[in-house]
Amino acid sequence: MDVTTTVMLSVYGASIVSILGFYLRRIEHRLDSLEARLNRSTERTNDRLKDDGERISTLEGRNRD
Repeated sequence: MDVTTTVMLSVYGASIVSILGFYLRRIEHRLDSLEARLNRSTERTNDRLKDDGERISTLEGRNRD
């Protein structure tokens, strides 16, 4: 293998690594966004369940009186 071929393969290899890194960062960013959305949704659901549980407890207490 001559020097020109070695340099070309190095340049192509670096380009491929750069492109893969770019897409990997985009995928990581997208996954972080989805995780944040899921966490917000879960928190809202937990808050609703807690509120419903408190309402049910209050209603049960009224029925006993």
